[in-house]
Amino acid sequence: DAEALIKQAADYFRLEEAELTKKRGRYRQQRALVMELLHRYSGLKQRMIGERFGGLDEGLVSRDRRAIREKIETEPKIRKWFQDLSRLST
Repeated sequence: DAEALIKQAADYFRLEEAELTKKRGRYRQQRALVMELLHRYSGLKQRMIGERFGGLDEGLVSRDRRAIREKIETEPKIRKWFQDLSRLST
């Protein structure tokens, strides 16, 4: 469930859900990671994910997802976030 995943991620990062899902903010990597998890595990399409994250267009969702996938491969901290949240999401 998308809402449960967002709540789990907000709890994990110790953020308010609104802070995690707003269109602009300081937590861009965390937001992109949650968008990637939503796409993988909830079955939401990029357009729906964008709507849930403050009205982002699907091109921006796609770009942010691609960037975070690269960081998952190259940055240990982001890889750990991804692994931890993936366990919570399944």
